Amino acid sequence: MVYAPATPGLTGSQHPLSPDLPRLVHRLRTTTHLPVAVGIGISTPGQAAQASAYADAVVVGSAVIRLMRDEPNTPATAADEIARDFAAGVRRALRSAA
Repeated sequence: MVYAPATPGLTGSQHPLSPDLPRLVHRLRTTTHLPVAVGIGISTPGQAAQASAYADAVVVGSAVIRLMRDEPNTPATAADEIARDFAAGVRRALRSAA
């Protein structure tokens, strides 16, 4: 797997996805046959859905950790809920593309 940053900057950043991301993923596909995962900066289900249109995988980490931190009494439940939200966004995007 090749990992492509969705935004310039550090992991956990909450910025719009780079407008160059589709071109970066395309360039990676021309140089390798490995799957391309997009992460670093995927902070909303909508961004996950957007990235899923051209990537093989979408990596979400900091958004889940942030919610777990904000819900210290139920971190596992919070992580489960946000993971389901991100997955639902990607599934909707994939259904729309089909």
